[in-house]
Order: sequence, then C-alpha cells, then structure tokens
Amino acid sequence: MSGPALVVLLLPAVLLVALLAGAFRRPLLAMLPFLVALNGLAIDIGVNVHVDQLLAALLAAGLALAVAMRRRRLYVDAVSLCILALLCLNVLSSALNSPVPGYSFQQVLNAGSVFAVYVVITNDLDTIGAVNDFFATSVVAGILCATFGIAMFVLGLAGVTTWGANIGSVDPGAAYGAYGTLVEPNVYGSYCQLYFIAALGILLLDPPGLGLRLRRRLQVLALTAGLGLFLSFTRGAWLGAICGLIALVVLARRGLHRSLPIRRAVVPLVGAGLALTAVAFSPSSAGEFFRYKAANLLNAQSATATVRLVTFVVAVAQVAQRPILGWGTYSFAPMTAGGGDFKELIGHGLWIPNFLLLALHDTGIVGLGVVIALVVAVIVLGRRAVARLRESRLDVAVTETALLAAFIGVLVTSQFASGFSLGYWWLFAGLVGAYARVSRTDRSARS
Repeated sequence: MSGPALVVLLLPAVLLVALLAGAFRRPLLAMLPFLVALNGLAIDIGVNVHVDQLLAALLAAGLALAVAMRRRRLYVDAVSLCILALLCLNVLSSALNSPVPGYSFQQVLNAGSVFAVYVVITNDLDTIGAVNDFFATSVVAGILCATFGIAMFVLGLAGVTTWGANIGSVDPGAAYGAYGTLVEPNVYGSYCQLYFIAALGILLLDPPGLGLRLRRRLQVLALTAGLGLFLSFTRGAWLGAICGLIALVVLARRGLHRSLPIRRAVVPLVGAGLALTAVAFSPSSAGEFFRYKAANLLNAQSATATVRLVTFVVAVAQVAQRPILGWGTYSFAPMTAGGGDFKELIGHGLWIPNFLLLALHDTGIVGLGVVIALVVAVIVLGRRAVARLRESRLDVAVTETALLAAFIGVLVTSQFASGFSLGYWWLFAGLVGAYARVSRTDRSARS
C-alpha cells in the first residue's frame, strides 16, 4: 500500500484517538511524570520510541483538534513561540544541509514530541489547583524513579542484578553509577538533581499552607533524589546541584525577599557529610570511583573530559563550515562517521553532550540564538510569576522559586550531559510556565 493511501486509511483512527485524548486530557496528563521517568525503556519499531513522547504527541494532537474545532483556545507564551521557531529552523536546516535528511526529519519529529510536553502542560493546567496537583503527582513520580535507581545500585553491589546500575569494573571513562529506568547514570543524575533542588528548596523556605502530606513527600523526595544524585557518580550533576543551590539562595533573596534559614539545612548537611565520608573511605568499587570523581571534579584532562573535549573540537570544526543554519537535526554522528554505520556509533556515545553546542551545530547561529532566548524566557516567566504571587500565594511563589532554581541548575548539567531532548527537562520547564500562566489569572481575579 502506498504512503498516501495508508495515511488516508489511518486518518479516521488518528482523529478518533485525538478526540479521546482531548476528552481525557487531565488523567492522561497525570501519567506524564511517571512516563518521563521511563525514558530508558524505549519501544523499538525500527526507531526508538519513548512512551512519554507518545503521550505528549497524543495530547498535543488532542489539543490541536480541540483548537481547530473551536472548543478550546490555544495558550501561547514566549517559550512556546521559541519552540515553534526552533522546530521550523530544524526543518529548514535539515532540508538544506543534512547529509542524511530522512534521518534528520525523523529526529525533528522526535524533538517535536518532546517539546510538546511544555505546550500541553501550559495549556491543560489553567488553575493554581490544577498545577499544584500536577506538581504533587510529579513528586510521587520522582520518589519512585529515584528509589528504583538506588535499589538497583544496591542490588547490583550485592550481585543480584546487572540492570539499572553500572557497578562493574571501575573504568574512569565509563558511566559508573545508578540509572534505574533512565538511559544511563548521567541522565539519572540530572533527573535526580532537578527533583532534589526543587524538594529541598521548598522545605528550606517552608511556606505557610504547605500541607502535611506534601511536606512528608517532599522530605522523602529530598532524601531519595539526593541519594540518587550521589549514586549517579556524575560530576556534571553534582556541579549543577551546587549551582542550583546558589540560584535558590539568590532567587529567594531577590524574588521572595527571604533568606534561606541555615538551621533547617544543618541536619541534611550533616547527614550528607557523614554519607560522603563513609563512601569516600569505603574499599568497595563505589568508594574507589567516588575518590576518582572527587579528585577529578574540575580536571579538564580526565578521561571523560578528554572525550568531550575531542567531541567539542570536531563539532566546532563542522560548525565553521555551516555557521548560519547548521547541518540539520542530529547530523553530528552521520558527518563524523563519514559514511559508516553512524547509528552504531550513536549507541557508543557519539553525540554532542552540550545543548548549546548541539543547537549551534544543528541549526547554526540563528538556532543558538533561539535556544538562548527560550532559556531566558523560562527564567523571566518564572521570576515575574514569583513577583505576582509572593503577596497573595506565598506557597505557590516558593514552589515556583524552587522549580526555577532547579531549572537553572540543570542548565549547568546540560553543558556536560544534555537533557534538552528528554522529557524531564521540559516537564520542569512546563511547570515553571504553568505557574507563570496561572499567576496572571490569579492576579486578574484579585483585581
């Protein structure tokens, strides 16, 4: 059957599924934080398809159909406009310059389904209560994902399983550590870092109106995500967490006009110090690898840093040939492979682990500018939302501050192991954007 005939045959089914997605968008959306945590469990149908991307695409189709039928109005903010511009640039650069346009267009669809996470969150969560409920659901998902990764690491050390954690030979260039249901330790560490900063930030600022159930869950999340962050043995995530905590202090002082109470941080800091000391002096492979990572935290000549440096040099050399629009979506591996099996090389880590350099390589200077504008837009939306809410809804303003600090922290991590193309990155950006949206509604209602 030809392609057009197949499209015509499947069109009624697609429309029906989109209608169902629109009708059940809230329960489907509540599944998204759990599916985002399953990114390491891809479905192979010739290409790797992730369940969170399928759900986001389904919800986006339902939203588009409802807008077309004039049942809903489309909410568009500055971040959404940047997403649209970035997708258009990826299509243009892939059509003009990609050495493998078919593969690049396939990856444009892949990226679009991830970007859709932001769009559906900001469109479907239109009240403070709805965003709070979604955040509470995300907390549960974060606890489950972090805990599973920790359990797999412990079971791996005990020799019970070989999945969910890399605990074999201590190779300085290997991705040693827990990863659970995510792709590998770098991604797991980045994921845990986001949840750790968000949970710890809310607990330290301790806003009035924070329910007992949510407080208990946040305490569990801070503990599990913090331990998961440590057991990922990812220096980029550790540095990102430090930067996230610094961002939290600055945002709380400037946005909320509050200082972090040091006394609330004493117990977790002491506990973390004792845990780090125990691991640092442990004779196990975990202790050996931790000592290596700690000694080389800022070492630009370590094994992994050297690999990244070589990758960056090659990518920059390719950018110099097409500086304006770049080479097309995910074109680095095909170009570097020089006609070889680039998909096999991708499986062995041949990709650009820096989201700014990735944007520059794939979409040129123009695309890099759009990505920077997108990041700035998220931060500006978050800060304005805090300013609107700090007088009337301090609890929500604190949550927005903690989410924004976590997002800023993961920007640092994404310079070493990009999560830009993964769902959890856009889940947190979507929460920041959703709170920004409802902060305007809340202000209008009070006026």
